[in-house]
This record gives sequence, structure tokens and C-alpha cells, in this order.
Amino acid sequence: MTNTLPYRNVAGTTWRKIADAIEESIDRGAYPPHDQIPTVMALANEFGVNRHTVRQALQHLQRKGVVSIEQGRGTFVVDRAFDYKIAQRVRLQANLEPSSSDIEGTVIESEQWTANTRSAEHLALPVGQPLWSVTVLRRVNRHPISHSIILIDRERFPDFPRRLETRNGSPTAVFKSYGIADYVRLSTRIEARTADEELEAFLQLPPGVPLIVTRGLDGLPDGSPLQYIITSFASHRVQLVVENPASAE
Repeated sequence: MTNTLPYRNVAGTTWRKIADAIEESIDRGAYPPHDQIPTVMALANEFGVNRHTVRQALQHLQRKGVVSIEQGRGTFVVDRAFDYKIAQRVRLQANLEPSSSDIEGTVIESEQWTANTRSAEHLALPVGQPLWSVTVLRRVNRHPISHSIILIDRERFPDFPRRLETRNGSPTAVFKSYGIADYVRLSTRIEARTADEELEAFLQLPPGVPLIVTRGLDGLPDGSPLQYIITSFASHRVQLVVENPASAE
């Protein structure tokens, strides 16, 4: 069989050379995003290797975020990670424009909390103040990209979860419904960590892919806090770009 994928006889581990060949084909557009690539058996025949070697190559590409191996369905090309800007104004829709990406935000849980010492300090509220804790899952082109927990003053925003549900999970739209036309990012902390089983399931993470976690405080332009958000990003689908706050509008 004639190879449809470039396969160079160069030094290196066989499975890695196969992975490089598949990735090169994806990069040159042979397999667009969401396309299914040939089966393990077809690739094994094409490269003249056993299936275990092909599986090693595909697992490597999955860890890199190039493909997604879906049990019982096959292996699919994933969208390359898009830039998510951390700047003075952090907005998912603005981050994706001018693309035509389909953005979906789903409220998966809302709970009534009271402010402990740390959350009270973040939100400039007294300890014991009633809070909402609202969990939102966001998808882009049907792929889950982030899991967010929003902490917000329940007395000031009494029906925040309901409004969030009816506005595609967009805090920006909810704040506008409360008469708040603009808000800014006051601070962001970024860390990397391993996902627990729950987040792995929500974000459909391949084995070994870490999370990027941001802890962001949003507030009014005068510096008054509005919401504290802990967001876990699927690191193979998102890369954070930190912009100069003074130049970001």
C-alpha cells in the first residue's frame, strides 16, 4: 500500500516518527479539525508496524492535544488551542472574535454559601455574608474548554443563577441586566495542576493532560469587587495570553 502520510526513514523511535508524520499531515490540512483519521489497523498496515506502535503514536498526539481518542468511535483531529486573553477586560466572546465559534455556557450547579474569611476578603464583604456559588461549564464548538466556580454577593444579586441560565452562562450579560454596563479584571492568579476525576469527566480530558487554573477577581472600574471566579481550563484546548492591562480595552 502506498503511504498517504509522509514517513521519513530517519533516526528516532518508530512510534514518534509515526506521530510526527500524522501531525505533519494534520498541519498541512490533510485532516481538518473534527475529521476522523484512519483507524489503528489502517495506520499499522500503512506504516508496516504493529498496532501497539500506532497506539503509542496516537496517545502521544492526544497528550499534545492534537487528536482526541474516543472509545468506540475512533480518533479525531481537535481544534488547535485558541488564545484566551487575560487583560483588563476578560470576555470569552471577545476572545474568540472575529471567529464564528459556537459558544455555549451551561449552569450545572448553584449553591447558597456564606462568606468565609478568604472569600470575604476577596469580595470586600463581611464574614458570614450570603453568597452564591455557581458552577458553569463552557463549550466551544461542542468541546468543553472550561469549568468555572463563581462566588458573588447573594444579597446584591438575588437571582444571579437564574439570570445566568437564561443568558448562556455569560456574567457580562447578567451584569448588564442588573444595570452594570462595564466591569474589569482586578487581579488574576494562574497555576497548573492535575485534574480530579470530576473535572476530567466535565472537561473530557485525555489522560495526562493538566489543567490551567485561574483565580480571577472582577470588579467595577473604581476597584469595587463584583465576583471571584475559579476557572479550570483544558490546557490542550486553551492557551492563556497575558496582555498589558494598560493597553487592553
